[in-house]
Amino acid sequence: LKERWRKIEELPKISSDNERNCQPIANTTYGTNRTNQHEPSLFSSTNDTNPKLERLQHLFLLSRAFARFFKRQMELVTNKVNNARNPQALGLNHDEFMLPFNDNLTATEGKRAHLTMGPIKEPERALKKAEEYGKEMKEETKPSEINGIQVLSPSDYVIDFLRCTIEVEDPYLVAVIYAVLLKEKVATCLQICRVKNKFIDKKLPRHIQTNVLMNLALLYPHDKNEFEESGLSGTFDSLLAGKCLMVCELQITMKDFLHIKRLQHSYYELTRVEDTDRLSFLLMGGVFIKPNLEEKVPKVVLEMSKDGEENDDLEFYKKEL
Repeated sequence: LKERWRKIEELPKISSDNERNCQPIANTTYGTNRTNQHEPSLFSSTNDTNPKLERLQHLFLLSRAFARFFKRQMELVTNKVNNARNPQALGLNHDEFMLPFNDNLTATEGKRAHLTMGPIKEPERALKKAEEYGKEMKEETKPSEINGIQVLSPSDYVIDFLRCTIEVEDPYLVAVIYAVLLKEKVATCLQICRVKNKFIDKKLPRHIQTNVLMNLALLYPHDKNEFEESGLSGTFDSLLAGKCLMVCELQITMKDFLHIKRLQHSYYELTRVEDTDRLSFLLMGGVFIKPNLEEKVPKVVLEMSKDGEENDDLEFYKKEL
């Protein structure tokens, strides 16, 4: 079991050529044309009074156009991992991935890896982040130029409009999925461009060390065949082949860690319920009860309460698997 966890600690670094932490620059983004002289956006509801929000609204509309394409690319990854006989069937080197899959450790619906697509981030919610990034650009803690191209809006640093979560129960699969994405053979239009391995980041609080957070560049299809399978509208444009359409977000986490996170959200909801409505809330959507009264306390919570002592979240989870 230690070997399965060790693979998380040994995730390879991505190529510096692929690193990026912003959306494609506004005047090169698919679907719009901008110059250094600011022009009112055709996608805006602000009538040119809030340029940051205009750019966010444009990115939101692009996200809606690309959402199906992003989902299909992610499904290629999870479907391949769920159906593979062994890591070598995924094109992974035996010397690096010699351990077999452990199908006694399954995520939701009995799958090795369970994909959940998140809702597209609303422009108004993203505006606070864009305002913060604007201050950082003025303070020069965020660059105003990338590869010689001016960043026209701090909104370009908002890179989680399209987001998803892959839930696993076997820690080995975190490294397997990462390696599959890194090879760019299964999902050829996804490219890892930034990684935060929170599992091993000792600077973070223990309750945050629960996932690998990465950003993926969603690339325009490389040829007509990929385009036809992408779900994108229109016809294939060879001039756009392989170019970044949008930067998206993926979180790979463990089943029970995700369950605890959802429980924390349930507790937060409970604190907002009026006293007169609390009984109804608990019966219909309570913290540990589903509408059919099925218990949903995660294994880790049960074991920790039975053990009666505080444990390091990650180390305890590793030991109990």
